[in-house]
Amino acid sequence: MIYLGRFPQSKRKQSFWIAFWVLLYSSIELINLKYLDLINHYNGWNIWWSVLFNIAMFSILRIHYKKPL
Repeated sequence: MIYLGRFPQSKRKQSFWIAFWVLLYSSIELINLKYLDLINHYNGWNIWWSVLFNIAMFSILRIHYKKPL
């Protein structure tokens, strides 16, 4: 709700907003993976796949919020 509720209007700020949330989620996953050993990756999955997934997820979440099917 914070992500969508505070989503900026300008295109440049939107890019930074998405990058901030991708960095936040990826950092949390990296900490849980490397330092706290709370999660494991299998079948070739790694942190870079998670970063790509987060980019797609946060972009599509905004698109779906503005123009739902």
